[in-house]
Order: sequence, then structure tokens, then C-alpha cells
Amino acid sequence: MFAYMEKYRLLESIEINRAAWDALLSQLQPEYLEITLEGGTWTVKDIVAHVMCYEGWVGSQIYPALREHIPVPPEDVDLTDSDQRDEWYYWLHHERSIEDILAEASWYFGMLYEAVSACSEEDLNEPVRLNELYELEMTDWEDTTVDPLWPLWKWIAFNSYEHYPQHIIWLKLWFDMQLGLYAPPGM
Repeated sequence: MFAYMEKYRLLESIEINRAAWDALLSQLQPEYLEITLEGGTWTVKDIVAHVMCYEGWVGSQIYPALREHIPVPPEDVDLTDSDQRDEWYYWLHHERSIEDILAEASWYFGMLYEAVSACSEEDLNEPVRLNELYELEMTDWEDTTVDPLWPLWKWIAFNSYEHYPQHIIWLKLWFDMQLGLYAPPGM
């Protein structure tokens, strides 16, 4: 069972963690945002777009007017499969400019924050499940057919501020290595 989340604490966590995310990105020179990260095909721009997609998705789940801004995937993409979903997000945004990605990411974040602000504290603590259409729907705590069964606030956290650290640590390490500020042990 999850602890009760006060709305002001959720909003505060969203603000603080987004500020850290934005601070990291603002420290990077624009030319670094489009360099392929070590061992992969993604750039910083692609990671920003990836995070943006998750914030846009969860925002659209609590603020239905946002749904018209969320692209519909091709029929062969199973949104319940995170690898397929992430690959689709990558191809959807990879060719876009960093300026467009940063502007859209800021807009989606603003919409998510506004949507959370409009939620009641009670709704934020209600149990929510992910259905077969990759949509969140209210359920009850006795629903043992779903995994994970989280309160709405946890879905918001997982798709926003709990998502940033997964990427921040690698971005910092990669950029420190590129700038010669960090060398892996044994080098």
C-alpha cells in the first residue's frame, strides 16, 4: 500500500525535480544536445523527447483535453510494451530540432503541472490501473487482477520526476567524460 500523498507535496516534488532537470540541460552547450551518447543511437535531444512523451502521456490521462496533442501510434506498436513504446517515441521525434523539442517539452510539463494542480487530493490518492489500451482508469484497492496497482499520484511521479534520475545520472557521467572531468576507474 502506498502512503497518502498531499497535493502540495506532489506539486513541490514535481517543481524541485523539474528544476534540477532543467538546470542540467541549461548547462549543456547546444552542440552537445545532438551528439550521440556513448554506446547508443540516442542523443540528449532524444532523451528530452522521451521524457516529454511520458509527461505528455500521463498529463493526457488526467487532463483529457491534452489527448488531441498525443500522437496515435501505428497499429503495429504495442504501447503496453515499453521497448516498442520507447522506439516509437524515438522515431517520432528524432528528426525534429532541439528548439522544437525543448519548447514542446516545456509546454507538456506546464500542462502536466496544471492538470495535477486541478486534481483533488482525494483523486490523487485513488487507485488507478493501466488498461489494455494503455490508458489509466480508476479501480479499487481490492482489484488483484492488475500489476501495478498504484494511486494516481504514483503514476504521475513515475512518469515525471521519478523518471528524470534514470537519465540524469547517465547524462552527467557521459558529459563529464566528454569534457574530461571524469575518467572511469582504470583509465
